[in-house]
Amino acid sequence: MTYINTRIINNTKNTNEFNLLYYDNNTNINNRIINKKKQTYKQETLFSAYITYPILPIYGGTGITTYNIGDLIVATNSTTLSIIKAVEIGYVLTSNGINNIPKYNKIDLETMTSGILPAKNGGTDNSLYSIGDILCANTTLTLTTLSNTSSYNVLLSNGINQMPYYGKINLETCVSGILPISNGGLNFTTCSIGDLLFADSTTSLSKISNTSNNKTLVSQGINTNPIYDIIDLSSAMVSGILQITNGGTGSSLTAGVIYSTGTELNSASFPNDAYSYLLQLNSTSTIPRFVGCNVMLQYASISSSALITCSTVLPNDNTIPLITEGTQIFSLSFTPLLSTSMLYYKLQINIATASGAGVASMSLFSGASIIGATNCCYNNAKYNSGKLLSINASANTLARTISVRVGPSSGTCYINGITSGTRAFGGTSISTLEIIELLY
Repeated sequence: MTYINTRIINNTKNTNEFNLLYYDNNTNINNRIINKKKQTYKQETLFSAYITYPILPIYGGTGITTYNIGDLIVATNSTTLSIIKAVEIGYVLTSNGINNIPKYNKIDLETMTSGILPAKNGGTDNSLYSIGDILCANTTLTLTTLSNTSSYNVLLSNGINQMPYYGKINLETCVSGILPISNGGLNFTTCSIGDLLFADSTTSLSKISNTSNNKTLVSQGINTNPIYDIIDLSSAMVSGILQITNGGTGSSLTAGVIYSTGTELNSASFPNDAYSYLLQLNSTSTIPRFVGCNVMLQYASISSSALITCSTVLPNDNTIPLITEGTQIFSLSFTPLLSTSMLYYKLQINIATASGAGVASMSLFSGASIIGATNCCYNNAKYNSGKLLSINASANTLARTISVRVGPSSGTCYINGITSGTRAFGGTSISTLEIIELLY
């Protein structure tokens, strides 16, 4: 027997009686009227319809028989109940709209909240900010914003229980210690009058103390400390030209003379090719000038006493000799000192023609260019000492090869020999080429 409900029956006006509703094992619902005073009861079957188990919501039940800890009962419609199961920590039950079952969710701070969270509850008391605002407590329970300000201001303390503020740093009151070099400081606090600061390494500064009069600060080279010293005018410590008004000459002349016009100093430089010049003064001008004189700049020569047989033809006609004609008897390398000088060539060749030979001639070349030529011995067993003199401009200072070539118009001729082809004077006959560079 299972009791479903009990209630007092008031409509019988008998306070000693009450009804007890129950259903038996046959699921009949019965009404037992109990008289408390007489301790008697009478029973009647109200209806014997079959009822389901568990009891549904329409009969006052839930329709649910098992639960888990934390389960919530929720109506899924007007006649049905369901369970919302518990979830992990941190979720809250949120509405899912009218006629929809609520559900557990994380709180969406953009859509599920309203108002401004106060500071006392962990909020900021503020909902609007400007770029650069700073939150600051203005009481023990509230926060406010400290607005940003212009560049190069810093946040400064204003004392206990006072709001901070933006301002400039007072270097007398707002700093302590010594500013290191790495932050733009000196790393020391005291100096003497006249001290100079210099870097003695890449990370430190030092001081040069003042010194006696008439000394200047002089560099000692890269990565070396400077020093005070007296200027050495003969060293690389000076540059430029000291002007006359400062006791100098006003000239950078290194080769020449300095002269006075009476009111100022002037200079006269030696010519660039100055090997022998005279400084000339005249009565019509106070300005001197350099004039050149004939001077030998250099001398070179080559000689040979060897017996040389020449059979290659050097024509004795009206054509200019070629470097391939005749036999070369000697050559000399020569480099002029000046491009404006003159070169004096003096050539003497001792030569004899063999019996039946033609006229013997000689030619002088600079490289492959002819300098001069002459015939020097007649044909058919003759002996002679031929000479050639020539003066030419040097034109430049390039090195050149001066060569001498000798040959007969036909047959054979001999240098430093006689007509029979043997040595002359026992080998003491000498042929010579001389070159003299002259300055005119």
